[in-house]
Amino acid sequence: MPTARIDDTLEMHYELDDFTPPWEDDAEAILLHHGAGKSGKLWYFWVPGLATDYRVIRPDARGFGHSSPIPEGYRYSLSGLANDLRLLLDSLRIEKTHLVGETVGGPICLQFAYEYPDRTHSLTLCGAPYRLDRLPEHFLHSAEIIHEQGVEAWATGNGDRRFGDKADPEMVRWYHHEMGKTSARTLVALFDYVPTVDLTDILPLIRVPTLVFAGLESGITPPDDSRFIAAQIPGAQIVEIEGAPTQLHITHQNVALPKFREFLASL
Repeated sequence: MPTARIDDTLEMHYELDDFTPPWEDDAEAILLHHGAGKSGKLWYFWVPGLATDYRVIRPDARGFGHSSPIPEGYRYSLSGLANDLRLLLDSLRIEKTHLVGETVGGPICLQFAYEYPDRTHSLTLCGAPYRLDRLPEHFLHSAEIIHEQGVEAWATGNGDRRFGDKADPEMVRWYHHEMGKTSARTLVALFDYVPTVDLTDILPLIRVPTLVFAGLESGITPPDDSRFIAAQIPGAQIVEIEGAPTQLHITHQNVALPKFREFLASL
């Protein structure tokens, strides 16, 4: 498994899918960032549609997937998670990347674009909130459920907010089973931090091309929140997808992925 040593406490696991012509060395990178309780593996759905033209990086954030467990007492922060991404890019000798973040991965990518605009080609948000303190109560008060029932049971219990009621049941079960591999301690530590996150003030300061996807049936990120993000970031574009739940990049990838490629081609 490919890993990058970020610091003394983190070996960051990532997947690098690159099927660009090997005799060409100018392919741009796309970094796909997962949300809470997930890993880069769950961005599998977009890889076939991107990896023949771009170098596709799917990291596992600190404590998630196959990356190192968080140390006892570790406290998450968006700046810390963004810095992990910067150091990963350094280790891969990638100067700039397109960033794509889903749900909680969105604020991490927003923070990166704010702190490191010179390392950012573009920013794309999929069902991503900007104020994590306004997540549904089930997410903000999850610690007891996670400790008592486990991450998979927690994920399954709020799956309707994630996928709605029209997604392939087998895919949904697989997805939640993969989420269940997340350490309960890691997810609780992240949710301890989540209520402090409000990115309202940095949105107007984002200076990279931005695309916002809004699922009009999202049970986690209200469409008006996505509209607010797009209105606050100078020059941002928004794509509203009728009938799409929060995980629109999966359930409506036939709409989202072509729109994303159109966005990249326009830059």
